[in-house]
Order: sequence, then structure tokens, then C-alpha cells
Amino acid sequence: MMPAAGGLRLFGFGALGALPPGVSDEALQVARRVSALAQGILQSATGQRRLGDPASELADLMERCTINDWDGQGASAIPASAFHEAWLILCLLPSSVPVPNVLPEPTGAIAFEWYRDRDRVFILSVSGVKTIEYAALFGPGDENHGRANFEQSLPQRLLRDLLDFLGR
Repeated sequence: MMPAAGGLRLFGFGALGALPPGVSDEALQVARRVSALAQGILQSATGQRRLGDPASELADLMERCTINDWDGQGASAIPASAFHEAWLILCLLPSSVPVPNVLPEPTGAIAFEWYRDRDRVFILSVSGVKTIEYAALFGPGDENHGRANFEQSLPQRLLRDLLDFLGR
């Protein structure tokens, strides 16, 4: 496994996302300070568990799943844009939300899973097309699923469902 800081460098967009070309010196200075702050957070025990471990999982997936047939059964390659969206989701999750399992999907998506038991599961996935697909089992016969637009913030209805699932 790659250390968290290495995972951030691998993604190439640090804590705030890629900076567009032609940004001012002041903006670059702010970005450097935020990046240094993010690195400090990741080096803490809490930050390592919260962002570092999932970032390492994403880096591992990036190494294994960016080519077609990465699973030997015809899986689609996971595009770089899906990794960017997955990293953004990790950064946007409230600190009260437990760290999810990070899983590759054969469709070329990255899934986040919160599992409580066979009747209580919450899964959301991104595939790099600015949408989040999600499905939730809240108990026997109680389910919800959908698709939401995703740019720079978590859709409120999805966040409400996730917090409801977690009992928060």
C-alpha cells in the first residue's frame, strides 16, 4: 500500500482539485498552504484513518483497474475522472460519517459501501460522468435508490439518506 501523501500526489489534484492554468501567484500560494495543511491532517492518526487509508485504497485501485479486463472477466477500465470524483466524495463526507469500504465495479465505476448487515447496506458509486448512483437497504422491505448530479458538493437528498441509514 502506498502512504497517504503518495496517494495524494498520485491523484495530482491535492486537497482542492486541479488548479487551472494561468492562476495568479496569490492563488498558487493559497493552494500551497492548503496542501500543506492537508498533508498535516493526513499525517495525524485521525486524518490517516479518515482520508489517508481510503486514498491509499484509491491509489491501489488506480494501479490495478485503469485497463480493460482488470479483473480477468471483462471489466471496464476505471477512468481518471472517476478517481477524481471518488477523492472529492471522500473530502466532502461529514466527519461524523464512518469511513466506507472502497470497491471497484466491473462497469468502470468506484463504489463506496457502508455495510451493517445483509438487510442494511448503503452503496454509492461514481464513474466520472458527474453523477452519483446510489442504493440503500434500510431494513427488510425498506429500500431507496437513485441517481443525482454531482459537481462540487454532495447532493442533499443523498446525504440525508446516508445520515438516516447511519442513524445520525
